[in-house]
Order: sequence, then C-alpha cells, then structure tokens
Amino acid sequence: MIASAGKNRFNKSQIELHRLATLINYTVVGGASKLLKQIEQHFNTDRIVSYCDRDKSNGKMYKSTGFNFVRETGPGYFWTDGNSVYSRYRCQKKNLANWLPSFDASLSEAENLFRAGYRRFWTCGNLVFEKQIR
Repeated sequence: MIASAGKNRFNKSQIELHRLATLINYTVVGGASKLLKQIEQHFNTDRIVSYCDRDKSNGKMYKSTGFNFVRETGPGYFWTDGNSVYSRYRCQKKNLANWLPSFDASLSEAENLFRAGYRRFWTCGNLVFEKQIR
C-alpha cells in the first residue's frame, strides 16, 4: 500500500491526501490507518482534506479512518482521442494553444476539441472528506 500527500491544490495552508492505493486484488489490513498516522506526524497541519473519486470508490475508507464527509462535487470530465486520455486541466482553452495543432482562439474548449476529433466523457464527480488532526 502507498500514500501520497502534499499541499492542498485549492488551499495551500491545508494538506491534501492525493492518493492511497494498493496493488490490484490486494488488501492491506490497517494499512490506511498506519499511512495516515505517518502523514499526520510528517506534516504540521490541523487537518487533512481528500477527494474521493466516485467512479472508483464509495468513500468507506475515509469514514473508517476518522474523516468527515464535507460535500459532493458535481460531475467532472476528461477528453479522449480514442487512444489517450486527457485531463480537463490539460484541455482548458488557455492550454490548448500549446498542444492542439488545429487550435482556433475564437472557438471554445469543446468546439476546438470536437473539431479535432476528441470526445468528452463525464465522470461521477468526487466526495470531499476532511480529517481534523488537532
């Protein structure tokens, strides 16, 4: 099992649990609790925030390790050309000029990508959890 954490992308004074994962088809009993304790000791913070991808999880681990449910986000999305997946951040209109050969500044993000043969897929959004440390 592995975990990664760092400054929150949206609030730099908080710590965000970015990833918590195991090898596929493996369970590590108590692994999440042990890794979270290490994160709590390593970072000088009073809370940890994490975003649970509803496409992959129901958030059960967060509840069992002392996190509180904060809110549910709306749906997200990603783009694909049929071979690769591109995040919505990479595909923001302000970034398209850097990598999309057919970029047209007068068109929206969606118009540019649809014209270039990309397709958008919607996700189920996230569950936001927060754990008070001190």
